[in-house]
Amino acid sequence: MKNNINKGRFVFVFSGHDSKFVLDDISAVELPSVDMSATEIPLEQGFVAKRTSGAPLNFSDLTLEFFVDENLDNYFYFYDWMITQNNPSTGIADNILRQGVLIINNEEKTILREIEFVNLQPISLPTIRFESTNEDVGFEMANVSFSLDFMRSKK
Repeated sequence: MKNNINKGRFVFVFSGHDSKFVLDDISAVELPSVDMSATEIPLEQGFVAKRTSGAPLNFSDLTLEFFVDENLDNYFYFYDWMITQNNPSTGIADNILRQGVLIINNEEKTILREIEFVNLQPISLPTIRFESTNEDVGFEMANVSFSLDFMRSKK
């Protein structure tokens, strides 16, 4: 079930205290939207919301779409991470991965851009359907969504 379509165009490297996981079967990436918070400024007749320099940035979720490998290893990698976050006694809490770097390559595998995501936490995994009636086994896709504190880019 391993798929080589666009393999390596998007690579995501997750890292933590002393562990690392590379996801290279990514078919799509949704970068988070970014909003600047408004600061309420008091006036005689109430408040006015104004965006000022130094205001906090709010990031929506980061979503990766990936091909699920035939052993479901990459799917359960994210599942186990979610379980460990929810209940550290089920795993080694010190090894929870927090950082991630999205590497965007061109067709010659030259790095076009790296985007670092800080304090990632997986927050959503989809259902996966198994069907025995289909003789032509296709590729299963899954989306994993993450909350994050911020992101930064470098070329």
